[in-house]
Amino acid sequence: MRSTDGGNKWEGAIISPNIPSEKNPDVFGNPMPACNRGAMCEGKDGRIYWAVIANNADSVINTSLHLLTSDDKGMTWEYACPVAKHETIYFTETSLYQTPKGYLVAFMRTANYDDYACIVRSTDGGKSFGQWESMGFKGLPLAAVKLTG
Repeated sequence: MRSTDGGNKWEGAIISPNIPSEKNPDVFGNPMPACNRGAMCEGKDGRIYWAVIANNADSVINTSLHLLTSDDKGMTWEYACPVAKHETIYFTETSLYQTPKGYLVAFMRTANYDDYACIVRSTDGGKSFGQWESMGFKGLPLAAVKLTG
């Protein structure tokens, strides 16, 4: 839902598109809308970036992470690219951050990987992402924020 007046009034649900690789339907048999608990980020140009999951099989054990973008403050969403995928690791609760150079960095919570935090970067503005990697510590979930001092 969306409020444009500081939370006094709210407008109807904004349903995100489904990810093409999503295998599970919603309760009505329709393609499952994209979802993910984690921080979206607004880029310097106003574009919103959102990392969402897709279930690649009939269970939540096999998921992939994908990037959606919005150029109209979240009213509509476009599929951008895959972010991370693994046969047995579950990526979720991803927070995104845009660096001063414009790189997108995804900080991912995992399951089936001993809860290790993982990271993956896009150096081309979200057109593609490199190979994900472990951050070497456990993290449930991660929050990406800019610190100033």
